[in-house]
Amino acid sequence: KVIAFGTSHTYGAKLEDRFAQAYPWLLTPDAVNLGIRASSPSYPALCLQTMISKTPYENYDVIILEFIIWTTHLDLLAERLRERYPDALIIFVELWNAVWIRRTENNEMVLFWMERNFPQTTKLDSPEFVEHIRTKTQPKDWKFDLRGREEFIQQIAKNVDAEVFHLPRLDSAHAALVQQGKLFAQDRNHISEFGHQVVARGVAKIINNHQFHQNNKDNSPKLGSWGSGGGDACSNWFETGQGVPVFKGHNTELRKFAPSKYALELYIGGATIIVNNPFPTDRTLYLMYMVMGPPPSPYPKTMASLPYTQQPNVELDTSTNFDTLYVHVTKIKRIGTIPPGITSLNLFPLEDLDKPFRLTGLVVSFDLGGDTQIHSPLE
Repeated sequence: KVIAFGTSHTYGAKLEDRFAQAYPWLLTPDAVNLGIRASSPSYPALCLQTMISKTPYENYDVIILEFIIWTTHLDLLAERLRERYPDALIIFVELWNAVWIRRTENNEMVLFWMERNFPQTTKLDSPEFVEHIRTKTQPKDWKFDLRGREEFIQQIAKNVDAEVFHLPRLDSAHAALVQQGKLFAQDRNHISEFGHQVVARGVAKIINNHQFHQNNKDNSPKLGSWGSGGGDACSNWFETGQGVPVFKGHNTELRKFAPSKYALELYIGGATIIVNNPFPTDRTLYLMYMVMGPPPSPYPKTMASLPYTQQPNVELDTSTNFDTLYVHVTKIKRIGTIPPGITSLNLFPLEDLDKPFRLTGLVVSFDLGGDTQIHSPLE
């Protein structure tokens, strides 16, 4: 049994038929694909029990993790998975893309350089682009900006006894631009159908070379606990529009704001959201909502409060920035501690802007001790 956690790459964004072409389903049609667009490891790290409970199986032999840009809480996710599945084969899929390639002289991303020099529809493997790179630029003109990501993933993999698959990458950024553009889709960010095939072949090789250990009478791997943080109870309606909590507010409603993307939209006047903590002890409440960058964001800053709990209000910033790239993603923000049972959450947009405040999920889980990271860009 195979389960995959990851970003829009794992989800299969930009594929004509993701259910047939995304790498988890190339491995096996029965794979459980929990890739989430506009996501980081933070949500599955906080909500692992909830996510697993909604899948067809309780136990898994192979667990795949793919998080290309944002890696905050990837170590926590890997540790929770290893504690729950001590016998499973965990495989990190380490991707790369054009976001990591820059001009040597000014550190400009190749994506921005392409915008200035080529039509928007130009692909990384288009003949005119490849020929320009090959004949009019030199190897010294380009560099990779990896920022220690590969070493970070290698260390986490070592800590949880996991394997790592590396999407093939030439050492020279210039050579990669000339020879490896076929790995990427029209948007120059996501891996292409060919890229998914490369990933599937590489991961399959790791699986086939692994010796699995079966400990129980039914030949299933051993199950451990969900970790010292206890359980989690999460609602995420971003991709399905399902699981929205009870709410009350003027002109507040669930809306589909993009293909297969849903949010509870709030305007001036705000709304009250009913939150349930099903556990016998206190848990931490986080909100998942849309942000956009570079600033200023068209989404209004919003104030969150937990009345009657004597905790300070929390202002939700709806802007973000990633090297001046256009970013439209979700963010998870810590709001405070809630007791067992029902709690009221008040949300009040502070600005009347082009777009409403868009709430995409609630997380009731253990305390991470601060905010989570913004999710991955270019979704």
